[in-house]
Amino acid sequence: MDDFLHECIGILNRCCKVNEEDLNFFELSLEDKSHSHSILFSLLALVLVANPREDVAAVTAYQTKQEGITVYFTKNDLSQGTINHVNNLKALVQTTALDPQVTLQKFHELFFEIIVPYCRGKIFRRLEEMRKRLEVTKKSDNTVNSTFDDLLEIYHRFQSDQTPSYNAKGHADKEAIRLSASNDLFDGLCEVLDSVKMEAACDLFNITPRDFVPLAAHAYIVGYASINTVIAKSSVNLLPLLRSLQKVGDYFRCATRLFRAITESPLSRRRFAELKVVAIASIAPIERDLNMNWMLVLRCLWHRRTARPFPITKGQWLANHSNGMALYEKHRKQKFVAHAELTLMTAIVEDHRRLPTVIGVSKACCGFCTAFVNGVNQYRDQTKLSTWHLPGSHGNCYVCQLPSVSDRSLLAGVAQLKEYLESKVVDLITKAIPLFMSETPPQWSSSEGSETSQSPTASFYPTTKRPLSKDWGSRK
Repeated sequence: MDDFLHECIGILNRCCKVNEEDLNFFELSLEDKSHSHSILFSLLALVLVANPREDVAAVTAYQTKQEGITVYFTKNDLSQGTINHVNNLKALVQTTALDPQVTLQKFHELFFEIIVPYCRGKIFRRLEEMRKRLEVTKKSDNTVNSTFDDLLEIYHRFQSDQTPSYNAKGHADKEAIRLSASNDLFDGLCEVLDSVKMEAACDLFNITPRDFVPLAAHAYIVGYASINTVIAKSSVNLLPLLRSLQKVGDYFRCATRLFRAITESPLSRRRFAELKVVAIASIAPIERDLNMNWMLVLRCLWHRRTARPFPITKGQWLANHSNGMALYEKHRKQKFVAHAELTLMTAIVEDHRRLPTVIGVSKACCGFCTAFVNGVNQYRDQTKLSTWHLPGSHGNCYVCQLPSVSDRSLLAGVAQLKEYLESKVVDLITKAIPLFMSETPPQWSSSEGSETSQSPTASFYPTTKRPLSKDWGSRK
């Protein structure tokens, strides 16, 4: 019997959507990861993304005395254009490592001359989103903090507060202080936030590298100011604005962190001067015709997982997922894409025989990839082996292709992924069970058209041609 795994993926893709702009995800973006390479690798993956949507990259690196630094990279759909782009970045890194005269400001200039033309589609989408958030207005009687003016007012309020000053906690805070005439964090944030809005009022699609650098730098300062964690807890509706600033600032963040890594020491310069890059070919998508009898799919999965009678009707399922199932039925043929992080993992293990390390991804991992990595790590934990480290997960479910693998740890990941798929569908079925079962089971009653002893005899009560007395309801 078909295990319905592709149908599981299709149903979850249509019925499981998570809001990425939640507080936990925002706070995670501000934290330094336990594995510091995770930030840089994810930012490097970001600058390999050209298209505004459905373009994801994954990056990792290994360093040995014999081989120096070797960077491995791939994408959901790796092209020769991306490989050429990576080689341009490699040349810049090697030049910077060899030339002590290259300053951070000069590196920014050279870096963005490479990045902006290649990443223009993705950058423009992020800039447009940021400008839209900056221009949001609200009615005068709306007191919920959600706009540029609200954030600016909050910064001014902190600035005028007479309580002890807020200590700078991160690099973005220190940069805001440097840009303040009074060396005050909140004065600097006000100045920078105003500047971002003015700089974004231009032809964003045709923005030049020279104009993009200060805009990205200022977006980074405001987006990653540590006080934003305090603000976000009391003003959750400001999260979309703050996240849009972070997403633009990430390009500046990438350039700065990369330069620091290259120039950290004479040894790091020597290693980066001999940098090697290895492209991992992407896996071709596969197409599947999904089973349109999705009630059969749900019933089979439920019985397989629980061995109990199916608990809901078709109507009860559609009451919760009508829009999702309409999309499922509309798109019978689905393309299942191999996600970049899984492609990179499997190639590193099975082709290059490397041990687990940190992998950076240009966006947070989906629920499927997270389940796979968790399965691999659980297997390796049991045998006291090293584990993989990836960025956080947004929990959304996309039409992901299951990896074809032979390594035992990777097979454990596939098994965990299958377990995750089925359990998520069972969870959705369970949540669709009405809290109060008020529907009469159909086998307890015959249709009103049939004449049985169970049919109600309404003719006991004669009709009337006059209205009921007004005090009828109060009669005893």
